[in-house]
Amino acid sequence: MGPGDGQSWAHVDIGTEQAESRGPSPTGPPAGGRKRPRTVRAALTAVPILAAFAAGTVFGGDWTWGGFAASMVLVAVLLLHGGRPAGGTAVQAAGRDNRTTTTRISNVRVNTGGATGVLGVALIVLIDGLLVAHVSTSVPGGLYYSPAGSSTTSPTFLRDLDEDKIRAVGSGLVEKTGMQIGGRQCARSVTQQPAPVGLARTITVTRDEGFQRFKARAGIADDLPSDTTVEFAVTGDDREVARRTATPRSPVDFDVDVSAYTVLELRSTVIASKISGVYAVWGDAQLLPARGAPVGCVTGES
Repeated sequence: MGPGDGQSWAHVDIGTEQAESRGPSPTGPPAGGRKRPRTVRAALTAVPILAAFAAGTVFGGDWTWGGFAASMVLVAVLLLHGGRPAGGTAVQAAGRDNRTTTTRISNVRVNTGGATGVLGVALIVLIDGLLVAHVSTSVPGGLYYSPAGSSTTSPTFLRDLDEDKIRAVGSGLVEKTGMQIGGRQCARSVTQQPAPVGLARTITVTRDEGFQRFKARAGIADDLPSDTTVEFAVTGDDREVARRTATPRSPVDFDVDVSAYTVLELRSTVIASKISGVYAVWGDAQLLPARGAPVGCVTGES
């Protein structure tokens, strides 16, 4: 039978199985297994995006970098989602006898170009990881950022800062001192002239880039009356970072992240005392880079 005898026909040039039936062939989901529930698919999509956001925020030191990392992973997820294997495709050809031949293509099709799509996803994830690594080490605020030429281990004691970096607020001066606090000799400490009960003394410190932690052993002389109480507080750019209360032979330790602040304030207030002239001391107070190792009485050294 040839094309000239009036028959309407079509030729499908594939080697797949054929099924004949009268009337239109019902359509349905392609074979190949049950689909995952939408909630499961949403969770599998959200997990890598949230992980990227957390990594970018922690290592980049800013939620902006977290959002950028998450958006990169989102693009990768969408690209990978578009490149998943496609289901069967039905091709129909109608003959003169009104019989319908349905041919189902069961081979796999990758919508985004197969290997090209997978390679694109891999490159996006690689670039995202390299960018986060760069930000964490080379951009101010990054978790491991340290400016070129600065020490990566040595702390800087507040008493050794230039005068334009440390000053007393109100009356009095920042005094360099040494004192035994809690049984340890803190030889490189700072303090101010004593203040009346309830009146705070404040020292301001301008933090240089690269210093990310503040550490000190704060307290008062061990030989003061036991009912003497002093409150110590650290604020950064007018926001309180930490607060502690010390008594004789019971100092308090500060080890706080100050990387987000430019100006630090060290505030001490005598809460209770039966004597005057109580010196509130920031024992061996020091600024450290991210991987810096503290020294002095804050580590148990004399």
